[in-house]
Amino acid sequence: MSSVGCRIDNMAPTDICGEEGCNQKFHHACQCEWEYLQYKLDYPNGDPSMCSYDSEGKKRCIHHHPHHEIALASTTSADGAGVNRKESPPKKALKLSKEDKVKKKEQMLNWARGMTLENVVLNSAGDDVDSLGPKKWCELSAEVKKEFLKKNKIQLSQSFRNAPDLGKNVANHMKAASFKDLIKAPLKSKSPTTKPSCITEDGTLFRIINTIIRNKECYIETKNAHDKEDQDSRDPKSSAWQIMCEDYNSSNESLDQLSPIGQRAMVGYSISSDICKQHDKLTYGEFQECVLYLNAQYRIVRNAEKASGNHAHIGTYIGGKIYILYFDECLKETGDKALYCCAYPELDGSIRRSSGEAFKPKLKSRRSSGGASDRSYSPIPDGTNFRSKKLSAMDATEEAAGAIAERQYEMRHNDSLTA
Repeated sequence: MSSVGCRIDNMAPTDICGEEGCNQKFHHACQCEWEYLQYKLDYPNGDPSMCSYDSEGKKRCIHHHPHHEIALASTTSADGAGVNRKESPPKKALKLSKEDKVKKKEQMLNWARGMTLENVVLNSAGDDVDSLGPKKWCELSAEVKKEFLKKNKIQLSQSFRNAPDLGKNVANHMKAASFKDLIKAPLKSKSPTTKPSCITEDGTLFRIINTIIRNKECYIETKNAHDKEDQDSRDPKSSAWQIMCEDYNSSNESLDQLSPIGQRAMVGYSISSDICKQHDKLTYGEFQECVLYLNAQYRIVRNAEKASGNHAHIGTYIGGKIYILYFDECLKETGDKALYCCAYPELDGSIRRSSGEAFKPKLKSRRSSGGASDRSYSPIPDGTNFRSKKLSAMDATEEAAGAIAERQYEMRHNDSLTA
């Protein structure tokens, strides 16, 4: 198919025409040479990259080339000399048997199943597929394309179900992958109980504790319910977190000193008094991650302390995490109940924790809270006032009824535990 005949006489052609049913072999290089020279003859000053005779990379023999009528006609060489070529009449394409067609189809389906998104090349506009591996997307059958989509779990859009539009599903899937990663990034963050990789110095968590105590209003704010502004933002309570982060990274000398009470609680542990000076510089996100890690570790230790049968000091359950002991002592030192509840929320003893929990009546008792041995009824007032004696008797009756109800509740509760 060259303008001057085949120039690779010493090499047998191995390229096969891509037209279905045509098995004619030729040199693809000869095809490209003819397309370039034919364009150069017709447009001497044209841009070769804009060649109008290009077959878009498809391998086509001279009889199935998009411009086969020009290729079969007599052509003119680059120096202007006419070259009359007499081409042999096209051979009839060999018809494939039914079994061969089925075999070839199955081979193409298996090939499509082995392709991944890494083998996809989009067009310049990025809205369709240009090629899949070594093959042009437009040359593949609809069944092969759908098999590729199915294997790579690409959703088939209702608007792009036709064969020419199947490549748009692939392009949309690839472009949406980056946005999905951004959306899922917060969900993929590691558990708060996992130590952040940004903590490399021993004094980092101690300095964070000092920062929390120093900015306890901001710390409490991070635990409050989200307002409308927080719900519209992906970073709720950002101002409170920003204040604490900036204070942590500041040169405030008070953050470099351990609390005296907390320091006394750590007697016996090898903790230097200037450990807070050995801290990491943290970014906004890293500081947030470290505070969440501190909260999670503190809750784990407190839960172990509150477990049934555990009555030892909190230091028994810290597991070598001495900063937890320091954090607990600093929280107690402030005497701020709201701050303490933010670090470790607890339910009130009178709250029913489940619908199956029995109801314990609240009694209007006037007796002291010392215990059963201190129970006594109010004496009847002296005098002959019948009304005062009547009210005292009613109070005594109410107290007796309440005591009976409370005793019955305790008996039922003990029976359920021993059952």
